[in-house]
Amino acid sequence: AAMSERNFEPRVIEITECTYRKIMSWVQALDETTWVCASYEKKIIDAYRLMNISSAPRNYFNYSKYELSQIKKKIKTLGLEMACLGHSHPHKNHLRHPSKSDWENLPKSSIQMIAFSHKNEVGVWKFKKTYNETLRSKLQVEKS
Repeated sequence: AAMSERNFEPRVIEITECTYRKIMSWVQALDETTWVCASYEKKIIDAYRLMNISSAPRNYFNYSKYELSQIKKKIKTLGLEMACLGHSHPHKNHLRHPSKSDWENLPKSSIQMIAFSHKNEVGVWKFKKTYNETLRSKLQVEKS
């Protein structure tokens, strides 16, 4: 029996080198940065930055639902798909995985990218019902 697309869980996230560099240039900021990744045929080919409207942007991020809906429309208009949301953990003492507050505040079953600027790397997780399941759901990221 063919596996239905809806149950398909990628183990690998492909991202173009230039999109990866674009995200890395944003995340050098001291404040947390947030963005949306757009994909074409399951490969992340672009990213769109969201304004961080948190009252404590050094350690948290928040964005306007309106701005997100505008970016989603733009992505759709370009014939792309929204692949995931992303945010940065810009400080050395930040966790190198989703924080408990990330897990509590971000939608379950969403795919989330976190960039660790001091390590110049990103991690991608599928947010699941429990925090521990989420931590175990890390996907491999391949640049191309």
